Amino acid sequence: MSLAGPLAPAAVADRLAAGAEVVAALLSGVSEEQARFKPDPGHWSMLEVINHLADEERSEEHTSELQSRLHLVCRL
Repeated sequence: MSLAGPLAPAAVADRLAAGAEVVAALLSGVSEEQARFKPDPGHWSMLEVINHLADEERSEEHTSELQSRLHLVCRL
């Protein structure tokens, strides 16, 4: 499947859902201590990365961009 070009709304929804499933699978069995571990002060823990992704998903900018792209796809 090519990543170039527009996707139908159902395909976008499928990809978003699949991404959440992948993250959940990757984190299964990870303890809280492991999730909070930072390899060094300049790097993020797994928990910080996941929280960042969640924040980005909820951000107005991300939501606005996704809505614009979906609107463009629906017009095609």
